[in-house]
Amino acid sequence: MSPGDYYIPAYVLGFALALKLPALIRNWRDPLLWSLCTLILLAGLVFTFAAPPTIEIVNSASNIPNLAAPVTYSILSALSASCFVLLICWHSGDQATVRRVSGWCAAGFLVVSSSLFVLFFLGHAPVERLQDFDTYYANSPYIREMILLYLVAHGAFCVGMSVLCLRWSRKATGWLRAGLLLLVYAFAITLGNAVCKLTAVVARWYGVDWDVLSTSIGPPLAAVGGTLCPAGFLLPMAGPQVVGKWRDWRAYRQLGPLLRELEASSAGGTREVPLGLFAPLTLRVMQRETAIHDALLRLGPALDARVRAQAAQAALLDGRSERDAEVEGAAAMIAVAARLEGVAADRQEQVRDDAAHAGRSSGAVPAAEADLRRISQAMRRSTVVARFRREAAEEEGQHV
Repeated sequence: MSPGDYYIPAYVLGFALALKLPALIRNWRDPLLWSLCTLILLAGLVFTFAAPPTIEIVNSASNIPNLAAPVTYSILSALSASCFVLLICWHSGDQATVRRVSGWCAAGFLVVSSSLFVLFFLGHAPVERLQDFDTYYANSPYIREMILLYLVAHGAFCVGMSVLCLRWSRKATGWLRAGLLLLVYAFAITLGNAVCKLTAVVARWYGVDWDVLSTSIGPPLAAVGGTLCPAGFLLPMAGPQVVGKWRDWRAYRQLGPLLRELEASSAGGTREVPLGLFAPLTLRVMQRETAIHDALLRLGPALDARVRAQAAQAALLDGRSERDAEVEGAAAMIAVAARLEGVAADRQEQVRDDAAHAGRSSGAVPAAEADLRRISQAMRRSTVVARFRREAAEEEGQHV
């Protein structure tokens, strides 16, 4: 793997952490957010310290060959403990349980981490190895035990987390289930890296060179699993928010043609009040709906049910379904009424009086957001609405 294969995931995780920091600042007492941010930070550090350039920097700065190995293994142990704490915090939510589990995980991390450093300093690893440390020192006293401890502990953690997530996923639904299943895949892939490295180390014990498992096959698995793990925890938390924002943005865009139709024909009376650059999308959708409702209230006397019925009939003849025909009829009625709004004030009353004497009745427009969005889309796509709009414009021109 090239250095970029390590640093790119680290940058991605750093960006994800930056996105979560504002929420952590606002809710700094939330143990779930703390656990999640800690996990993302540690995952990014694992990728950073596992990169060969960083390994070289750590070894050079400490003047101790291969010191980066126990440092990286310790960060990985801390990441494992953080994953377990976050899963318990996620599943239980009880602060007493979370504190108790956090204490046990911290104790386990300290035992494993201190053992790694003790074994490293008891051993002898004078030759710096940037990529094949595990297999190169597979037969060195104490270093061998350190490598074995790291691989067995990490493999056992992956198995345990996969089993827990799989059991919980059978009871979960929606985004939570998706996140748990993604975690199962992440830990299974990461376990593949531990198995590859352990197999290569054991092969060295018997004089067989299977280093390719440790240097070429294992690291890509670790990179994929290490990236999917934070994503699995983020998915149930960020997924609903992303979908909600997408729905708001879609609703905002879909209401646009209807609002523009009203704006263009009413001398700016329905113009939206400018909002700040960072105004929530939900607020923008509400503002757009309010502007549309205000304009429709003003158009009320000019809304002609006869136009609506004629347009709906024309849509049916064009092969539309009954529901789509009703929508296109309402859109055509609004388009025609908007053109009448554009007629000079002294002619508007005359047109409305003529309509009243002709026995026309006002047409009610659906007020639900979904109905307004369908009417708005018909404003842009319907050939029937375009024809009625064109005829209304020609009639308007005759009154000018």
